[in-house]
Amino acid sequence: MFGGGHVLGFSLGYANARERLAGGGYETKLNQRSLAAYGSYAPGTGWSAEWAAGYAAQSYDLARVGADDLAVAGRRDGRTWFGDLLVRGELPTKGILYRPFAQATLSQVTLDGYTETGASSDRLVYGKEKTDQNTLSVGLELIGTNQGADFHPHATVAYRKTIDRALSQRYVTVGNPGANPAEIGTAALPEDTLDLGLGGSWNLGGGELDLGYRLSLGTGSTRIHQLTVKFGAKW
Repeated sequence: MFGGGHVLGFSLGYANARERLAGGGYETKLNQRSLAAYGSYAPGTGWSAEWAAGYAAQSYDLARVGADDLAVAGRRDGRTWFGDLLVRGELPTKGILYRPFAQATLSQVTLDGYTETGASSDRLVYGKEKTDQNTLSVGLELIGTNQGADFHPHATVAYRKTIDRALSQRYVTVGNPGANPAEIGTAALPEDTLDLGLGGSWNLGGGELDLGYRLSLGTGSTRIHQLTVKFGAKW
């Protein structure tokens, strides 16, 4: 922490995920390492700004069964640059703290080209792909302040606009490399999304527990339910 309301920090991250089809025939494993810098400025005049920027390196191990019932596998590397800027105000009233906010999130995803291996003639060759995924959000958070010092309920409503939403991937089969590439797209983020959230935070002496629920309603009949549990400790 620096003087004048400035805060600067750094973080390292690691993530591991696995996805498989219930009926078998497809499996993906993801490993990710990330590095990020974080900063905030709170001059004490009813508003604050926060920013974050970072880099993440990913590797995907893919395994599937080809159309001829023979196994194929591959490993694909990728990387993501990301940045985030959040500006928030604070309007205290009797019993409720109003916190309007605006947020911009920018990211660029790159996936390297790779060729599947295995005995199957259905092996695929993927080209290098790159896309930007950017969102702009505005919203309002309400925090209860008269339920005691150890409990604060909160609610959020926000609108999110997404730009450059999907990543398209082009591929050909190993047996026909000169053919026009076929194209598949990853699931696109909804162009317009309404977020509604409810939750509460509890002061547990040496730390804070926060429980939350968020419903996201997006264009294209998108509906996402999210439950979060956060715990922060101080020592």
